[in-house]
Amino acid sequence: SSTASAGAAAASRSFASFAAAPVASERGARLGPAAGMEKGGGQGPLVTYSPSFTVVPTFECFNSCAYCNFRASKGQPRAEWSRLEDVRSTLEALRRRDAGVSEILVLSGEVHPGSKRRAAWLELSLEICSLARSMGFLPHTNVGP
Repeated sequence: SSTASAGAAAASRSFASFAAAPVASERGARLGPAAGMEKGGGQGPLVTYSPSFTVVPTFECFNSCAYCNFRASKGQPRAEWSRLEDVRSTLEALRRRDAGVSEILVLSGEVHPGSKRRAAWLELSLEICSLARSMGFLPHTNVGP
């Protein structure tokens, strides 16, 4: 559908294109970062967002949701777990570049609730959030139940 195509096109734009200036959406809303934007001009409501960066503890996931192209089966190279040291290096690089990122989304596949590795996966996710917070970012998660 044209709506799906428009959504895919918007998703493919680089972060820089969103941060550079407000843009008009199909519904007339202006999109822009929360800081420095003013409502008005008869262009519709202002929609704001907080620039974020996604950290993935693992793509490993035991679920096989039909809609998901994110997951990787255990044993696949993409299913490797992130190392906290690598996450720290990435977050430090974001700060050095002054990329305007304020939030860190911790988005992960899901380790089976019956797995012996479940506690370690949850601990890694918590450590990533704690690290992000200690570095001045606002972490939020989309980690399974």
